[in-house]
Amino acid sequence: MNSIIKNIKHNGELIDFSINANNEVFIGHFPQYPILPGVFEMFIIEKVIEYKFSIKLNLINVEIVKFLSPILPNENDVFSLFIKNHKTLENGIKIDCQIMKEDKIICSFLGNFQKL
Repeated sequence: MNSIIKNIKHNGELIDFSINANNEVFIGHFPQYPILPGVFEMFIIEKVIEYKFSIKLNLINVEIVKFLSPILPNENDVFSLFIKNHKTLENGIKIDCQIMKEDKIICSFLGNFQKL
């Protein structure tokens, strides 16, 4: 499968990224109205957190997740991950973050990742 994330870069407190609109995940999820499945939004959070902290992670626990607006396949959209809070744990990291598009919250997430 081709990568779902492209063009990750730091932008101050935000980590900007775009979505590969040609990824196969869009084909099978609501064929008449393709959107990014929520599980892939959590995958994106994991990968962007790995990029920010330069560590490999595995999602082990989701305390809260709210999908507030769909991510549609559009090559020109730029999203940001805003880390509201993070706490380093003995074997991982606890993250409170949001996926945003401009000032609109797309997904709100609180969960724990284990270092690999």
